[in-house]
Amino acid sequence: MPTARHLLVASLSLLAAGAAAQTHYAWVGTYNPNGEGLYRFTVDSQTGALRDKALVAKLPNLAQLAVSADGKTLYAASEVDKGVVQAWRIGSNGELSELNQVASGGAGPVYLSLTPDGRHLLVANYAFLNELSDEERAIFEEGFQIVKSTEQDAWEDAVAEAKDKAENEQHVNFIYPDTAPFQEAMAPLHDSVLAANPELQPIYDLIQQHNAAHTAD
Repeated sequence: MPTARHLLVASLSLLAAGAAAQTHYAWVGTYNPNGEGLYRFTVDSQTGALRDKALVAKLPNLAQLAVSADGKTLYAASEVDKGVVQAWRIGSNGELSELNQVASGGAGPVYLSLTPDGRHLLVANYAFLNELSDEERAIFEEGFQIVKSTEQDAWEDAVAEAKDKAENEQHVNFIYPDTAPFQEAMAPLHDSVLAANPELQPIYDLIQQHNAAHTAD
């Protein structure tokens, strides 16, 4: 039976793996009132289009999502005054089964990340971070960078393994289109959005730096 692969989308973060015979799911967390909670989509493996939208959980302000390395467990943080973290088991058909819910330990959980061995889930809350000294904050930021780097390395290894399997065992041919025309066409839109929302400029610059470094690698 083909195993399901899961695409996780929240705060411009996503997880995915590709193979022709697999079903892809996208998990999208939303803020109220624009959304009602957590949504599941099916991802078209040929076009990347999202379809079959389904509301699967009604926790408010699900801004942070994380998925286990084996793709079987989904975690989400509800960014509210008394923050909570919810865990679900992901079925092979994309159905979620609630495992448990715990307090995040503060107000407004803003970050979720699993440790490399998958035994611990790290949670950062706005209120908690705001109360740290500069020295304490530096320690946490260093830890977050280590976790981020580890996650990135694990993700790249998983992608390389999935691509190798798809090419050699399933005879999949990957196509890498030239994205430059699309980027050029979108440039005026980027400029207009940044002009209207100057507070987004630092975030945009960081994304551009990351993309440039990733392209260089």
